[in-house]
Amino acid sequence: MGGTRDVGTGDLRGTGRHPCGTFAGKTCRIKGQAQAQFDQTTAQHTKADQISSARKALYSTQSLTKPNYDQAEEAFNATQAAMSNAKAALLNPN
Repeated sequence: MGGTRDVGTGDLRGTGRHPCGTFAGKTCRIKGQAQAQFDQTTAQHTKADQISSARKALYSTQSLTKPNYDQAEEAFNATQAAMSNAKAALLNPN
């Protein structure tokens, strides 16, 4: 019983300040928006990855045409790029 625990989301620092720092309102809003964008692009990328995997299987059995396969790969690459951009925005919210 007792002891310490890791600081979690929403916990106040020892100084009583908001966890986002001195400029809590704007900074937290920007960080929250960046986190939401990252979460959304991660979900889109996961879905595109699932679709791409299914299309790869269909293409390997010649049940899918090359243009449809290429379309799935383009969607996968686009969501991967969007996810990378969202992660960069989350790590560097300026």
